[in-house]
Amino acid sequence: MTSDVELRTRLAGDLAAGGYLRTEPWRRAVEAVPRQEFLRGGFFEPVRDSVPTAWRPVMPGTDGWLERCYADESLVTQIAGTIVPGDYRGEILRAPTSSSTMPSLVVRMHEDLQVVDGQRVLEIGTGTGYSTALLCHRLGDDLVTSVEVDQEVSLRARNALGVCGHGPNLVVGNGLLGHKDGAPYDRITMTCGVLEIPPEWIADPARRNHPGHPVRLVVLLRAGPAHRARGRHRHRPVPWRADLLHACPTPASATARPLSHYAGHPEERSTRWTKTSRWNSGQRGGTRCGGRSAS
Repeated sequence: MTSDVELRTRLAGDLAAGGYLRTEPWRRAVEAVPRQEFLRGGFFEPVRDSVPTAWRPVMPGTDGWLERCYADESLVTQIAGTIVPGDYRGEILRAPTSSSTMPSLVVRMHEDLQVVDGQRVLEIGTGTGYSTALLCHRLGDDLVTSVEVDQEVSLRARNALGVCGHGPNLVVGNGLLGHKDGAPYDRITMTCGVLEIPPEWIADPARRNHPGHPVRLVVLLRAGPAHRARGRHRHRPVPWRADLLHACPTPASATARPLSHYAGHPEERSTRWTKTSRWNSGQRGGTRCGGRSAS
């Protein structure tokens, strides 16, 4: 059987060949962080040809489990808000609510952060903790804060991170509100799909004493019914830029003020996105905006 070290090395090579891994520090992180430690509770796989989609658990020890942990695919780890693979036998028809995001998307977002040593990062949506572990390996635990809305999900991530030797600042709360206690942040990344950029992420109160300190925001933006997610935001004195990654369409339901809320404001200005790309993936990706994630 292929070892996890070999699988990590192979995954890093595949991600680099695909153009997702572009710098050596992130490649070293992928080669070092054992993704299977964040999937010890198992994952759900879709039942082929089921309509609507049914899910069944895949537990450690199952043939091919370790190899699946290093496939470039998102793996569902929670269904219906509370059900984890160890809770269920057979098939279930409920909707996924948390997952381990496909590694290519995780590292693509991390690369787009363009972090340098010493920068502080806020991650919205801890999920399994795999994405958080990559950040910790790259920057160090003390520079990483990760917010997760689901207490049980956060606890499982904390345990897995501990097994890997990492102890970042993990917060249970609404990621849409950010986490001002750890501010200011140099970078903000989020792994749960949203239809809007919450103003709290941009208008960081701690930045009032750092007017020339820029922040970079990388967002997984979920498109609305018309396959579009667009809007405006108020002009802020804090320089910032955003990279958008388009996720699969989802019904338009807002848990924070949508970008269009600012339309007509006298200080509004159109968002100038620095990069736009499309990612269509069916069930992949985050499903909750409060910080419950896919990472």
